[in-house]
Amino acid sequence: MTNPGDFADSVIEFDYRLQGWGDRLEWEGYRIGNVLASYVHLHFGSNPAFPQQFVRYCRERSL
Repeated sequence: MTNPGDFADSVIEFDYRLQGWGDRLEWEGYRIGNVLASYVHLHFGSNPAFPQQFVRYCRERSL
């Protein structure tokens, strides 16, 4: 198990940019090590097959 103190000296940085209103790009997502945290909320109502396809993709790549 990882000790939370192991990351005390780690740098937290933005990981990617999203297009906001118009052509404005906004930084989003924070990454520390291999953990990604984000305020983005996903909604699959327009594509209900996406969750199953995503899980299949992850399994095939042993993620």
